[in-house]
Amino acid sequence: MSDLPPVLKVAQVAEYLQLSARSVRELFFTGRLKGFSFGKAVRLDRDSVIAFARGEVLESQNQIGADYDCIQKGRQRRSLGR
Repeated sequence: MSDLPPVLKVAQVAEYLQLSARSVRELFFTGRLKGFSFGKAVRLDRDSVIAFARGEVLESQNQIGADYDCIQKGRQRRSLGR
């Protein structure tokens, strides 16, 4: 575990957690993994990934995670109205 760099790409985390890249991005955007994004690129914090793998829950969401939740809820409301 300590051989991981401090900042990871989505593909690296997907391989480490044995998940799809889409699932990893969703974990980030919902605030379950800490990191940052710029444009379409996402970088994740090693300690957050290791904590997630151990089953530990993050105390607070990323701000972007909170925003993503709001967007997703809005999409669900629109889809229910159709």
